Parts: sequence; structure tokens; C-alpha cells
Amino acid sequence: MADRGVSPYIGTMTKKHSQTFDIAIVGGGLTGLLAALTLDHQGFTCALIDSGPAPKTGSKTPMKFDGRTTALAYGTKRLLANIGLWQELEHHACLMNDIRIFDGTPTDRFRQGTVSEGSLHFQRSQEDMTQAPLGFILENKHMLAAFQKKLPKAKNVTCFWGAQMSSFTPQKADAKLSLTDGQNISARVVLACDGRQSRLRGMANIRTTHTDYKQTAITCLLNIEKAHHNTAYQYFLPNGPLASLPMNDNKVSIVWTEKSTLAPALLALSDDAFIHQIGNRFGSLLGDISLEGERYSYPLNRVLATQFFSERLVLIGDAAHGIHPIAGQGFNLAIKDIAVLADVLTEMRETGLDIGHGSALEKYNDTRRFDGALTSFGSSAFNMLFSNESKSFRALRSLGMDLLAKTPLPQSLPKIAGADKGSLPSLMAED
Repeated sequence: MADRGVSPYIGTMTKKHSQTFDIAIVGGGLTGLLAALTLDHQGFTCALIDSGPAPKTGSKTPMKFDGRTTALAYGTKRLLANIGLWQELEHHACLMNDIRIFDGTPTDRFRQGTVSEGSLHFQRSQEDMTQAPLGFILENKHMLAAFQKKLPKAKNVTCFWGAQMSSFTPQKADAKLSLTDGQNISARVVLACDGRQSRLRGMANIRTTHTDYKQTAITCLLNIEKAHHNTAYQYFLPNGPLASLPMNDNKVSIVWTEKSTLAPALLALSDDAFIHQIGNRFGSLLGDISLEGERYSYPLNRVLATQFFSERLVLIGDAAHGIHPIAGQGFNLAIKDIAVLADVLTEMRETGLDIGHGSALEKYNDTRRFDGALTSFGSSAFNMLFSNESKSFRALRSLGMDLLAKTPLPQSLPKIAGADKGSLPSLMAED
């Protein structure tokens, strides 16, 4: 674990109501909150800026399920443990010990699909159950609640809720930010954690490539009759993948990717008719199923920045690389961004150098750009390969999956994807 150290740049207030911090973080969602908590843990003073209201951390009413879940990789779980967050999340997390992937073929007007011969199986070692699981499934609402609960204990973080950034001016020694409430902030480095439509990224004139998949993710929570045995299932159907992710209390989270032209018809179905459509696709796999709560939908697209840094600015998470959910790597990429940046900034501080110097930010870019781009284009290619009805593509897919299943890759790939192998940032590395 990296040494927290002591920040040489202490937040101050001037007569002009200007405050100075090591780091200014724009965006108070999951990525921005985790960046603030991680960098606070490393001893950096942080300003967290978000236009939304301050979170109500004392409320006894649980957050409502909004259809979003995350498959946390084992390596990213280590970062959460190292900064004191995992104990708040562990009882909500469901282990994922097996992943089964099937190719599918279309059968009806909703392109319902059935399982074909091509399949892959990724499995936690049955001989050594001390081996790390393949991941953990968590509802996003539990992570958001845990991050918000931890925030008041972060002594180095000052929050600016209900304030939007009106200007960003990078300078030789720092960056100046003006807020719509009249406050001014100076920081050595600014983090854009403001999502795929990042305003900060636009202010810095960082270009992006963009893909509209013309797909919609329909999400919901199901009660199921049969035990899921901590197994995730992914069916690749012609219009997009259909995933069942194991949850606690023998529930599963469904992520159903459909053509955007068909999604409204599916969402308009009655609950019974919708459940019937899901049952047609999974067959007897889950047993009797029932819908718990509402259905949600999210349009799918890809955004990739041509570079992840500019003068006094770095892009984190979806502001750098918003990807297709097909591989479940979106938030894992953001966590690794944060971990790598924490190492880079800590190293600069320990050598007495300016943490916002271009050489530091370029090092972050060089470390994260390849991983972000590879995952972005890889998930797009995977989606394109499987989301079609071509007979030649289907034959090639089935053959490829069967050949791949006979190699050692199904055993090693989960460790690579789970950030449990290779060179890792200090907060994600094994002790």
C-alpha cells in the first residue's frame, strides 16, 4: 500500500473567497466520490464539486434500486478494502464463482433466441476454493450509499454541492476554477469525473470518438425459483447480449440489450408478458421467475477520448472511456484510473515535485490510455461480432468459442480481467 504522506499544499481561504487545494474533482457520482476518498486516503487535499444537492447520509429510507449493478473485479475490491470501504459493502456483495457464455440464434419477432452449440465456461477453481472469486455483483445504490457515508469522515475533502463550474483556466503553477455560486478554487490538478458528456473535457478541447450502438439496455431485478449457485449467464442473441447476474437472497439482475427500435415495445409489455419473454429466453434455467420492482432502460453508446490529459487536467472513468457493458468492465476501468493516478501523484509528491506537472499527467495518460482504448474497441468488436444474424458469423463464433474452451485461456482470462494478474497499482496489488 502506498504511503499516505502529508500534503504540502494545505487548503486555504482568502479574502476573495478563493480556496486552494491539491486536487479539484468535478463530478460527485460514483467515480468522483471514490476519487475523492482514495486521494484523501493518500493525504491530498481535495475539492469535490457537483451541481446536485448534498447527499442525505442520515436517512433511514434505503435508496431505490435503479436497475444498475456492477460486476466488481477482485483487484478493484482490494482498493475498496485498502481505503476502508469494503466492510460497508461486503454484506451487499454476491460472489461470482462461475461465468457461462452461450451463443444464440433468433426465433421470433422479438428475436427471442435459443442457445446454440457455442459456449464458454469461466470457473473459480473447485480444487482450491481459497482462490479469488471471479468477481462480486453489487447494486450501484449500495456503493453510492457507502461512498456518501464515508465522505464526512474524509478530513482532506471539502465539498461544493449545488455549484456548477463556470470556467476552467489552466496556468503554469495551478488551475483556476470559477463556480456559479461565486466561489473560486485553485488546484494543482483537476480531475474530470463528470461522465461521458464531460463539460470539462470539452473546455480542454480534448477530442473524442463516438459510437451510437443503436441498442438499449433494459434492466430489472428478478426473484428466481432455482438456486443460481453464484453463476453469471450471458446469452449472445442477434440483437444484443442477455445477462443474468447473481444477487443475494437468490435474486438475479437482468441486463437485456436490445435494438433501440424494439426496446419501447418490450418496455410497454405488462409485467406478466415481460416475464414471459424473459422466460422464453432462459427456458428452465432459472425456474419460475417474478419481477421485483420496476424495469429501467439506458441507451448504449461508446465514447473514447483521444487523450486522457491536458494541461492541469486528467480524465477519469466515463469522461475518458465510456464503453459497452458487454464485458462488465466500465466501473472497474474507472477504479484502475483512480488507483494509477494515486500512485503517480504520490510519487511526485514524495520527490518534492509539482503533482500537476505535465510529466506526471502524461505518465498517467501513457499508463491508462492503452487499457482504456483496448477495452473500448474490444467490447465494441465483441458486440458487433455477436449481435448479428449472419449464418457465417454464427458458424465462426461457435467454432471459435469451442476452440477457445479447449485452451488454458478460460482459466487465466478471469484473473487478467479481474485485475488479479500482472503489474498493478499499489492500492490494487496483493499484500
